[in-house]
Amino acid sequence: YVCTFPSEDQGPMSYICEVRRMIEVYCADIGVEKASEEDVRELEDFLQNMENYIENDSLFVYYDRKFHFKIAEITRNPVIMSILKSLEVLFAQLQHALIHLEGQKARAMNEHKQIFEFFKNRDKKKLLEAIGVLHDGVMKSWIQVCQNRKMNSAG
Repeated sequence: YVCTFPSEDQGPMSYICEVRRMIEVYCADIGVEKASEEDVRELEDFLQNMENYIENDSLFVYYDRKFHFKIAEITRNPVIMSILKSLEVLFAQLQHALIHLEGQKARAMNEHKQIFEFFKNRDKKKLLEAIGVLHDGVMKSWIQVCQNRKMNSAG
């Protein structure tokens, strides 16, 4: 059902961005209260691997996805995990479309580090703000990709 959408400018991926944001805000809100110390250590490991593989696009995206899936897993809600798994291909397409934008990986690392720190410190308010900042950046980057595609197809 990713065929007809009212906006030609941003296409169906902008709707995927909205859904992803809703799910991740919920997951962070619930997960920050349920996370064990082991959960926090796993998040930190995924973050460290993102940093270790910042020059390898595939592994960087892989550990980025693992980071987000871990936050969802912490909710202990199997329906959320099912929804995320059903959307995984679309999320991966989005990330692979954005990864080559200038400064994208550095921005992502900074935002993920903030998310992790607020999660670790159980600061729900700042965590949810940081999740919002990350998703605002994703949406801005997606709009940039769409504009670049339009310019390339027009020329």
